Amino acid sequence: MCKQVPSLRLFFPFLLGIIIWHAGLQEVPLSIYLTCVILFVVVFSILQMRAAFSKYKWNWANGVVVSLLLVFGGWGICKLQQTQLHPLHYSQLIGDSCVVKAEIVEALVQKPKSYKTIIQIQSYLKNEKEFQVIGSAYAYFTKCDTAPNLLPGTKIVLQAKPILLKPNGNPGEFNYAEYSLHNGITHSFFLTPNQYVVAQKSSFSLSSFFTICKMNCLAIIKKYITHAKAIGIAEALLVGDRNDIDADTWDAYQQTGIVHIIAISGMHLGIFYLQLLPLLLHMPFCKKHEKLTIFFCLLTMWFFSAMIGMPASVMRAAFIFTFIGFGRIFAKNSDPYNSLIISAFFLLVYHPNWILDVGCILSYAAIFGILLFAKPIEQLFYVSNKWGQEFIKTIATTLSAQIFTMPICLFYFHQFPLGLLVSNMLAIPITFIVLYVEIGILIFSLVPLIAKALAWICTNLILFLNSTIQWMSSIPYFNIQHIQISYAQLYLLMAAMIIYSWAILRKHGKSLLLGTACLVAYWIIHFQSNYLSMQQHKLIVHHAAKKSIVQIFDKNNYTILSKDTIEAGDVKNILQPAQQLYRANDAMLINSQQNEVCVFARCNSQSILIINHAIAQLPNTMAIDYLILSHNAKIPLQQIKNQFAPKHLIIDGSNSLWKIEQWKTEAKELHLQLFITAQQGAFVANL
Repeated sequence: MCKQVPSLRLFFPFLLGIIIWHAGLQEVPLSIYLTCVILFVVVFSILQMRAAFSKYKWNWANGVVVSLLLVFGGWGICKLQQTQLHPLHYSQLIGDSCVVKAEIVEALVQKPKSYKTIIQIQSYLKNEKEFQVIGSAYAYFTKCDTAPNLLPGTKIVLQAKPILLKPNGNPGEFNYAEYSLHNGITHSFFLTPNQYVVAQKSSFSLSSFFTICKMNCLAIIKKYITHAKAIGIAEALLVGDRNDIDADTWDAYQQTGIVHIIAISGMHLGIFYLQLLPLLLHMPFCKKHEKLTIFFCLLTMWFFSAMIGMPASVMRAAFIFTFIGFGRIFAKNSDPYNSLIISAFFLLVYHPNWILDVGCILSYAAIFGILLFAKPIEQLFYVSNKWGQEFIKTIATTLSAQIFTMPICLFYFHQFPLGLLVSNMLAIPITFIVLYVEIGILIFSLVPLIAKALAWICTNLILFLNSTIQWMSSIPYFNIQHIQISYAQLYLLMAAMIIYSWAILRKHGKSLLLGTACLVAYWIIHFQSNYLSMQQHKLIVHHAAKKSIVQIFDKNNYTILSKDTIEAGDVKNILQPAQQLYRANDAMLINSQQNEVCVFARCNSQSILIINHAIAQLPNTMAIDYLILSHNAKIPLQQIKNQFAPKHLIIDGSNSLWKIEQWKTEAKELHLQLFITAQQGAFVANL
């Protein structure tokens, strides 16, 4: 394999170095690291100076030394990316509330209650002196009558407390703090209009240029496409802006598994490179000048990427297709796999944490599947009709893209749409047409008659697609949800896919046995996990801001103990992830006694009591295993100790910080151990 794809010899050792870093080996002293690197460089230099007749004899040593240097290189690049450890990082120098100078890095994104962006901290003022610092942070600007006019490149002066991003620790919940850390962000600022001023308006930069292009495109699309149900999808398809998509439409696209179509991604770049190139090569002039045609397609692709604001997902995809295109330009017999691996190598050199980015992983998995299987699947069916051939090609591309992305989607998104192929076969051609029509609207925006005609076509195509997708999502069992697989199961599924692919393409029958063994191991883990879920008894006190949410799992059933209103966001972000992690059913079967004063439940002979109000209104004295204080309950801990003698005392996220500090002082005097979800994350106990 390394002979056919020589770039693997560079990529695998470099990737191993990045994996070693993320596996936890991060505390190696810099002196030891540099000593090892220098030693390997010296050994490599000595090997190059050996006599000519002995060169081939020691080739293996050359390979080992180069591979070790690449491993150390991958580890070292990860080390360099950790700006939060730098002595000049703002988190180590800025106090609770300082005057800070910062620059807007990204365009503002509208959120329900604020506008979000990323800022680069440049300096802070202390005792009338300015000190230079480094590091990035999130900035949230509260909504007011007018949106902040802050383009990338704008410099602001702010005074606010940087808030450390901390994980909530809720089981199965997406760890936003860890995700941000991988992108070099550790803190956030929440700014009201009187907490910042614009020091310098945006000067020309690539970021501001891309943002202005995106805003102009959105303004043109909104001018001509006015239907409320169509504009959201139109904006998402063109520039990835999903703010105007209503909740029902978004849920329908998620249910049918085609949300990737309206999330700006490599698919949009594939339209330009994988479809525009074959179309142009059918023309005599372009066919004669193939290299020039490929270069023109790449320029068109990058121009489209710039027009839609150059988001990270599109930039990565453009980078991948550029390497594949340059491979065809500069090498007559270029191997697309080699170009794909080289692009991955350079992307990880630029940003090694992209190894953990789901979008990046899915992009490479889909492209690899298309390169490997699209042609063989297409050759299984012969159709003489030209349109029939295009239909078969679309089916082959859709199927091949799903082969390696399916295990990844199961792991990250916990669902498997049974009608995925059908929904993709309908949605992909329509979205291709819609995207081309939208580009036409941009081109003819100064000719209102043509632009309005194109907008009418675009609107009706989107409305037809929306209604069809919503109908599909309502079909029973169209989508299997709440799938939970472990890392081991993910690796086994991927191994089975790769081994089966090898066996089929290479006609190596014995490999089928190894692939089958991987699937058997997968199902053994699956049945073992289900068996353990039938034996479990768990209490989870989730951390939710200003809310008390308690979940009890009894075997594979669960119940929710809460006097607060459970919103859709709480279900999606807190309750469902825990349900999926512990493989619980949808039914809530455990009985609990609830009133305005307290909530009482019992599971596996363990008692749980949630107190909301004063102790005078509580039940008689009784021993409690798990006692939860919520909503600033007016309870002296001395009385709690005397009346209930709880084995575990938990303070949930519904309590105010001042009340938590008061309880901490009381607990210290009474020698009581408190578990505070606001500081320690969710409380999880086996009952």
